[in-house]
Amino acid sequence: MESNPAFTLFVAVDGSTASEEAYNIAAKDLFRDNHDHLVVGHITDKRKESYLPYNFKQQYLHDNYEAKLIPFGHNARYAAREVDVMRGTKDCLWELAE
Repeated sequence: MESNPAFTLFVAVDGSTASEEAYNIAAKDLFRDNHDHLVVGHITDKRKESYLPYNFKQQYLHDNYEAKLIPFGHNARYAAREVDVMRGTKDCLWELAE
């Protein structure tokens, strides 16, 4: 009997409604308990921190998703890093997801 392979699900979050919905789909609909791994990632940009709405700020996202991932135990983690302006957000996200 062949078993289903474990997957690592990566969800990029930025504080938007769309990213919250993506997280909910991954965490509630796709994630298989005690089988898969879930990584929630965020790319920060300290140049924007002063004017971003609260729910888009790095500290809020960190605290919010760290709390949401507690029930997943070792099968989930939050990862964040500062954007490399020479490479851009998309490349930084790909690197974070690997």
